[in-house]
Amino acid sequence: CALEFKNSDGTKRLQRVDLSGANLRFISMKNADLRDCILLGADLTGADLTGTDLSRADMTGAKLTDAILEDTKLEDTLIDLKASKKKP
Repeated sequence: CALEFKNSDGTKRLQRVDLSGANLRFISMKNADLRDCILLGADLTGADLTGTDLSRADMTGAKLTDAILEDTKLEDTLIDLKASKKKP
């Protein structure tokens, strides 16, 4: 699944959007602008966040198991890594 929300300049900007509890499993959000987004408890399992700007996002309780975070900006981002642990 690919997130297609583009502005006139071709960029994916979803700044300040509340995606709390959203099922975003295996979604591709490459190079998206998600600054200041609220992703409380969102399921990002297997999501491709390559090059995404998540600066100042609140990802408390978000599931990031197997998510791709290459070149992702996480400046001042709130992340609870306990939510992303794989269960035995």
